[in-house]
Amino acid sequence: MSHNENIGSGWDCMLFALIKCIKSKNSLILDGCLELEAMQKILIIPELRQLTSNWISQLDESNNVSLETSNDYRTNGNQLFNDVNCNEMECVNCYTKAIFAAPKGNEVLGMAHANRAAALMKLEYYKEAHSDCKCARLTNYPKSKLFKVLYRQACCSIQLEDLKQLEKDLKEIDNLLDELKIRHLHSDSLKKLSIQHEELKEKLKSTDKSSNSSCESVCAAEKKLTDKQTVLNGRFSIALEPISPDELIVKEKAFAFIPVYQSFDPDPIDVHCQNCAATNIIPFPCVDCKRASYCGPSCFNEHKEIHQFECSGYKKHLWYEIGIAHLAVRTMLCGIDELMERLSHVRDTTSLAAWNEMLSIVDETDFPYGRVLKLVTNFETSDKDDFLGYILTATMATMYLRNNTHFFKEMTKKYPKFMTDSKWEQFIGAIIARHIGQL
Repeated sequence: MSHNENIGSGWDCMLFALIKCIKSKNSLILDGCLELEAMQKILIIPELRQLTSNWISQLDESNNVSLETSNDYRTNGNQLFNDVNCNEMECVNCYTKAIFAAPKGNEVLGMAHANRAAALMKLEYYKEAHSDCKCARLTNYPKSKLFKVLYRQACCSIQLEDLKQLEKDLKEIDNLLDELKIRHLHSDSLKKLSIQHEELKEKLKSTDKSSNSSCESVCAAEKKLTDKQTVLNGRFSIALEPISPDELIVKEKAFAFIPVYQSFDPDPIDVHCQNCAATNIIPFPCVDCKRASYCGPSCFNEHKEIHQFECSGYKKHLWYEIGIAHLAVRTMLCGIDELMERLSHVRDTTSLAAWNEMLSIVDETDFPYGRVLKLVTNFETSDKDDFLGYILTATMATMYLRNNTHFFKEMTKKYPKFMTDSKWEQFIGAIIARHIGQL
């Protein structure tokens, strides 16, 4: 399969063949069906399960990791860094490429992070530099050289005026020096850090911190609304107080999002954070897939409960192949635990009973995923081929979760009395199909 085709075209070709095959055997197979009944019918066809699984299996799994390439990029970065006319951002870009190319667990990964931290500090990107230092010490950076990394880390905390983090950094330095018995070699640096530590404490004591942040001001500016629904107008909102021109009415955090790529890149360096949606970031990639990027370790840690089920798909470029349908999978992953908490009382159920129970609670208060689940799909008026395509895409995504991740094992472990394995597939597949229809 050529990756020079348009986005999603590899799956589109497979989808076209599957639809043609199904229609030749039973063109009425999904007539009158909505998402759950359709998934129940499709998932019991062994040939379709096998074909979609095989299609996923034949996708190339690669991340262009190379020790030699990583070292070459890092060497280039070092040469630029030592140049009297140094362009620090060019150095950062070289070190970033070295990070993306470095093998997981190899000390060159830690060294690339440490090098990038030094360049970022020159640019006064202290938050990102601190994160690089943290990554360096967590990725097999040579312990004999670790003091300079921890020293940079502490210097970043001072510049960020983060006293709590600085004290953690200083404790790390103390532990390292005691372990290696080299405290006497760094007495001048330690004295300097001690003075800066005391100065920061005094500065923060005397600083009058305002309790009203700009964020709180924005929140206070929101207007009170009530949601209504009628047969004639559908769902709509009514303001409960006057609204002035150009005044903020409401703000809302996206329940789920994905980066969308317009062309295939076999060696991508993504500059969008998968967790907070920040753009033009200094990227910190997942060390396994090297595809998903984050603006720092904290965002990666917040997102890893989702990414653990997407990582294999990134390695295979699966999300590129299915395009915006990736958002349907992620939306389910973002909401499934919230949904299951509300269905925890259900035992030994069928997929139909679970589905009906789910639809009965979507209007409950403080249930963000419920607001997503009740968005319309328009499946009733969809073109038959389009609907079949949505269901087959959801089937393929379900087979991916079954064969390439531990998602269903995780679900049955968390909720062992909810339903059987086959019913779980129908339930999850139908939710994914529903989200595809909502897009």
